[in-house]
Amino acid sequence: MATVTEVTVEEYLATSYDPDMEYVDGQVVERNVGEYFHSRLQALIVALLMGRERERRFRTFSELRVEVGQRRRYRIPDIYVKGAAAPGHSGAAAAGSGDRDSVS
Repeated sequence: MATVTEVTVEEYLATSYDPDMEYVDGQVVERNVGEYFHSRLQALIVALLMGRERERRFRTFSELRVEVGQRRRYRIPDIYVKGAAAPGHSGAAAAGSGDRDSVS
């Protein structure tokens, strides 16, 4: 059974969980973490995508907290691909850097 804990979004973003948890409708919820073959496939896909970042103008992230929609939900996708930012911006958001990406 999944563990559910209610916290504010600010507390969620300021806290590190091991393993990391998702934030949905004011609750911190466990996420399904893959095992050996899932992890291996994820790593291979990330490596393939990272090799094409420059030519295709995108950035690849693995297990990055991403704000989804307008209801303050934060999910942690296995792989997240972000299009290139405007010139002069890195276009990258790193976990723990204070930057967050939003997906609608």
